[in-house]
Amino acid sequence: MRKLVVEKIELGWDDNEIRNFFATRYGPSVLLDPPKTGLHIIAWIVPPIALCIALLLLVLSLILMSRKSTRPDRKQLTKFYDQNNSSDEYLDKVKEILAKEDSIPSSIKLKNERNL
Repeated sequence: MRKLVVEKIELGWDDNEIRNFFATRYGPSVLLDPPKTGLHIIAWIVPPIALCIALLLLVLSLILMSRKSTRPDRKQLTKFYDQNNSSDEYLDKVKEILAKEDSIPSSIKLKNERNL
Protein backbone atom coordinates (compact mmCIF):
# COMPACT_ATOMS: atom_id res chain seq x y z
CA MET A 1 0.00 0.00 0.00
CA ARG A 2 2.83 2.37 0.77
CA LYS A 3 4.26 1.80 -2.66
CA LEU A 4 0.87 2.59 -4.19
CA VAL A 5 0.64 5.82 -2.19
CA VAL A 6 4.15 6.85 -3.26
CA GLU A 7 3.32 6.05 -6.91
CA LYS A 8 0.09 8.08 -6.76
CA ILE A 9 1.89 11.04 -5.17
CA GLU A 10 4.54 10.91 -7.90
CA LEU A 11 1.72 10.95 -10.47
CA GLY A 12 0.45 14.15 -8.86
CA TRP A 13 -2.65 12.84 -7.11
CA ASP A 14 -3.87 14.79 -4.07
CA ASP A 15 -4.99 13.30 -0.72
CA ASN A 16 -8.67 13.05 -1.63
CA GLU A 17 -7.95 11.23 -4.89
CA ILE A 18 -5.72 8.71 -3.10
CA ARG A 19 -8.34 8.12 -0.36
CA ASN A 20 -11.07 7.65 -2.96
CA PHE A 21 -8.87 5.20 -4.87
CA PHE A 22 -8.32 3.05 -1.78
CA ALA A 23 -11.96 3.31 -0.67
CA THR A 24 -13.26 2.17 -4.08
CA ARG A 25 -10.67 -0.58 -4.39
CA TYR A 26 -10.75 -1.98 -0.81
CA GLY A 27 -13.92 -0.50 0.69
CA PRO A 28 -14.43 2.35 3.20
CA SER A 29 -13.12 0.27 6.12
CA VAL A 30 -9.56 0.61 4.74
CA LEU A 31 -9.63 4.30 5.67
CA LEU A 32 -10.41 3.54 9.35
CA ASP A 33 -12.65 6.55 9.09
CA PRO A 34 -16.18 5.51 8.09
CA PRO A 35 -18.23 8.11 6.21
CA LYS A 36 -20.56 10.23 8.30
CA THR A 37 -23.58 9.69 6.08
CA GLY A 38 -26.25 7.03 5.71
CA LEU A 39 -26.04 3.91 7.83
CA HIS A 40 -22.39 4.64 8.60
CA ILE A 41 -23.52 7.37 10.98
CA ILE A 42 -24.33 4.58 13.47
CA ALA A 43 -20.61 3.87 13.78
CA TRP A 44 -20.15 7.44 14.98
CA ILE A 45 -23.17 7.68 17.31
CA VAL A 46 -23.31 4.31 19.08
CA PRO A 47 -19.86 4.24 20.79
CA PRO A 48 -20.23 7.57 22.65
CA ILE A 49 -23.78 6.67 23.71
CA ALA A 50 -22.65 3.24 24.92
CA LEU A 51 -19.79 4.82 26.84
CA CYS A 52 -22.15 7.31 28.53
CA ILE A 53 -24.56 4.54 29.50
CA ALA A 54 -21.72 2.41 30.89
CA LEU A 55 -20.42 5.32 32.99
CA LEU A 56 -23.92 6.07 34.25
CA LEU A 57 -24.43 2.44 35.28
CA LEU A 58 -21.05 2.41 37.02
CA VAL A 59 -21.85 5.54 39.02
CA LEU A 60 -25.31 4.26 39.96
CA SER A 61 -23.97 0.90 41.08
CA LEU A 62 -21.28 2.56 43.20
CA ILE A 63 -23.90 4.79 44.83
CA LEU A 64 -26.18 1.84 45.56
CA MET A 65 -23.32 -0.24 46.96
CA SER A 66 -22.21 2.56 49.28
CA ARG A 67 -25.77 3.07 50.55
CA LYS A 68 -26.26 -0.62 51.15
CA SER A 69 -23.13 -0.92 53.27
CA THR A 70 -24.08 1.94 55.61
CA ARG A 71 -27.62 0.77 56.41
CA PRO A 72 -28.14 -2.37 58.46
CA ASP A 73 -30.50 -4.93 56.99
CA ARG A 74 -33.81 -5.60 58.76
CA LYS A 75 -32.98 -9.29 59.02
CA GLN A 76 -29.69 -8.46 60.71
CA LEU A 77 -31.42 -6.16 63.18
CA THR A 78 -34.07 -8.78 64.02
CA LYS A 79 -31.39 -11.43 64.45
CA PHE A 80 -29.42 -9.14 66.77
CA TYR A 81 -32.54 -8.38 68.79
CA ASP A 82 -33.42 -12.08 69.07
CA GLN A 83 -29.89 -12.95 70.15
CA ASN A 84 -29.95 -10.34 72.89
CA ASN A 85 -33.28 -11.56 74.23
CA SER A 86 -32.17 -15.20 74.14
CA SER A 87 -28.97 -14.29 75.96
CA ASP A 88 -31.08 -13.05 78.89
CA GLU A 89 -32.71 -16.48 79.05
CA TYR A 90 -29.28 -18.10 78.82
CA LEU A 91 -27.97 -15.97 81.66
CA ASP A 92 -30.98 -16.90 83.77
CA LYS A 93 -30.24 -20.60 83.21
CA VAL A 94 -26.58 -20.09 84.13
CA LYS A 95 -27.55 -18.29 87.32
CA GLU A 96 -29.96 -21.11 88.16
CA ILE A 97 -27.23 -23.73 87.65
CA LEU A 98 -24.77 -21.74 89.73
CA ALA A 99 -27.31 -21.40 92.48
CA LYS A 100 -27.78 -25.19 92.48
CA GLU A 101 -24.00 -25.70 92.62
CA ASP A 102 -23.79 -23.46 95.67
CA SER A 103 -26.14 -25.82 97.49
CA ILE A 104 -23.99 -28.89 96.64
CA PRO A 105 -21.41 -29.79 99.30
CA SER A 106 -17.84 -28.98 98.29
CA SER A 107 -16.66 -32.60 98.64
CA ILE A 108 -19.05 -33.68 95.87
CA LYS A 109 -17.97 -30.75 93.68
CA LEU A 110 -14.31 -31.81 93.91
CA LYS A 111 -15.10 -35.40 92.91
CA ASN A 112 -17.05 -34.22 89.88
CA GLU A 113 -14.29 -31.82 88.81
CA ARG A 114 -11.66 -34.59 89.01
CA ASN A 115 -13.73 -36.79 86.70
CA LEU A 116 -13.74 -34.09 84.05
